[in-house]
Amino acid sequence: MSKDPRVVSVVVRVHNNADGVADFLHRIDAFMVERFDNYEFVVVDDQSRDRSSEIVADVARELHGTLTLLHLSVRHGTELAMVAGLERAMGDFLFELSDVDMDYPVEVLGRMYDTALGGYDIVGATPTNLPLWAKAFYWWANRLSHYEPPLSWEHVRVVSRRAVDAMVQLREHVRYRQVLYRYTGYRQTQLRYKATRRPHLWHRDTIEFGMDVILSFTSLGVRTAHFLWIFFLLAALAGVVWTVVRSVLSDSLPPGWMDIGILLALAFGGVFMLLGFMLEYLARILAEVRSRPLYTLDKSQALVVTPTETARAPVPVPTEDRAREPVAEPLMVTQKRDALRDRQVAEGEEPPP
Repeated sequence: MSKDPRVVSVVVRVHNNADGVADFLHRIDAFMVERFDNYEFVVVDDQSRDRSSEIVADVARELHGTLTLLHLSVRHGTELAMVAGLERAMGDFLFELSDVDMDYPVEVLGRMYDTALGGYDIVGATPTNLPLWAKAFYWWANRLSHYEPPLSWEHVRVVSRRAVDAMVQLREHVRYRQVLYRYTGYRQTQLRYKATRRPHLWHRDTIEFGMDVILSFTSLGVRTAHFLWIFFLLAALAGVVWTVVRSVLSDSLPPGWMDIGILLALAFGGVFMLLGFMLEYLARILAEVRSRPLYTLDKSQALVVTPTETARAPVPVPTEDRAREPVAEPLMVTQKRDALRDRQVAEGEEPPP
């Protein structure tokens, strides 16, 4: 079986993975050398405090592909570290491996790459046996958004060069690649695999990452503002009605109680209505600052409509007009006749009329 001639890159994020990074790189290298002629590793050290970088440097001499090691000055987290690696990778297709925890068989990488060659620019893989809390989180995030395919936990992905370039150029400072790839408009799909062990999802960045996803890539804030605005506005109107009814039915209320009750209810409702407008404007300003695409195309088709026989048929010309209309000769016939006349004149013969 001949190897694939394309240049591919493997981008890996490492953070305090001294125990497993060597075995990980050897397994990925064994898969790559069987399938590709040209490939590279781009390993991003996200400020590891152990010997991860030293081990990667030692293992680099044993790999068949070239390896570039990037050292980040401070800890940036998974998303920003992966973006740093993607910007420096040079492959036509890029394997995004967010960590060295291989809860998937290495054959999944081959399935993803074959799927990408079948017409997809972004191919992700998500395990079927996620923890219950992770499933609940992504279910909630998908209810608050309208992304296709739906969001899910992915730490391995195959992406084409043009999709990576389009994603990097987006003016988003909150980098969540799974969503940003959906803004590029390139075709994407998800594969599923059965994890060989439970993925390690609960770590330091989990809560911060979850807040970024909910606040930046869902409509939770705007929906909450709309709900509170309408709820307290209705509550204020109900308070006005209750104040008036109680004042009419009761004779023991102190003077001015109805006026004060109505004033407080209207002021309460007005404050929350003002907050609702402010939050709506803030959401619109945030959307302008992000400069997200106004729309994303799935595909564009140029459809050629074949005219019917009736449409191709010439329009009949009236008899009297047709008789006066000169008959146009084909250009080739006219050129041949002119050439014959010139030759006869040159030979001294009288040309035909």
